[in-house]
Amino acid sequence: MVYKQVPAKDLEQIIRVLKCYDFKTKEYSITQNTLANVNKIFLVKTHSNKYILRESNPTTTTSHLYFEADILDYLTKNKFNLTPHLFENTDGDLITTFENKYYSLQEFLPGEVKESVSNLIRFNDAKLVSFFQTSANFTKTVQDFKGEIPHNNKTLYFYVTNGITILHSLTNKVRTGPVKELLEENQTFLEELINNLFAEMKMSKYDEQPKQVVHFDIHPGNMNYIGDRVSGLFDFDWARWDCRLTDLACTIGQSCYSYRGKNRALYNAQKIKLALETYRKTYGKSEYDLSAENQLLRVAFKGYMLYQLFWIIEWFLANTNKPEDGLKFISFSINVLKLNDFDNLIGN
Repeated sequence: MVYKQVPAKDLEQIIRVLKCYDFKTKEYSITQNTLANVNKIFLVKTHSNKYILRESNPTTTTSHLYFEADILDYLTKNKFNLTPHLFENTDGDLITTFENKYYSLQEFLPGEVKESVSNLIRFNDAKLVSFFQTSANFTKTVQDFKGEIPHNNKTLYFYVTNGITILHSLTNKVRTGPVKELLEENQTFLEELINNLFAEMKMSKYDEQPKQVVHFDIHPGNMNYIGDRVSGLFDFDWARWDCRLTDLACTIGQSCYSYRGKNRALYNAQKIKLALETYRKTYGKSEYDLSAENQLLRVAFKGYMLYQLFWIIEWFLANTNKPEDGLKFISFSINVLKLNDFDNLIGN
């Protein structure tokens, strides 16, 4: 992680927020994470401890903030030691509201982020194994979580069922330029993919499967590592209720492909095989037989990568000052959907 000096206008606010917590010392240093691009992340150091203070994205609803807090608190109480413990403020609350902003004080997780979804060069087999062990253990730990479902909970089935409407809405918001041309050029392909995927979801009864908490964004950039072993899992901004295989699909979808070189946008079948062997060994007995699980996972895999395309287009619309990045990311995401045989990657 890379940290920088906190701007003076933010520093005064952060110091006032920290007074809402029962620190044993009033002497601490504060720096800001330079990599976080959704929430503001501050590192707070005292003479003996480190903490993370998160200022949540202003678009995040309070119901979701408390949903996240409930999940993390549940994980702590159930001895899942790879997610941060949340500290109560002096009012006994896990979320601090201060001048219309929302904060949480978290345990500092050891290790560092070594990979990202756009740079998997160092994501070797040892890291991959630890990564999928963590994913499976997280899924097992939260399967009995009974927290309140957040408002506007959108499942993978929602994005597929409404896929053509979402695609047209997003395309219409892109006014002109290469991204507009790229989306229009691939409109027929994407519409056919969505229609076929919807039929597969209906046939497999994906939306009728039992639902539990899913992280929905497990990728190498949301984990800390010490050496080749995962030391922390974080960023629960996208957590929701869905079929557990949604998380397995997202974990595969964001870790087993090539971002650069001659195999750009292609998935590695051997890595997926290792990933599934690791996950299934760690998770234990499945509620599905292997054939049924693979069928559901194939559908989830395609559905999650469609969702990723929608998210990347939304990112571009919110960052129109980065047109070259937008074109690059959207083109990559479309190529993922066009170039991969998802059915054969998962098997029967």
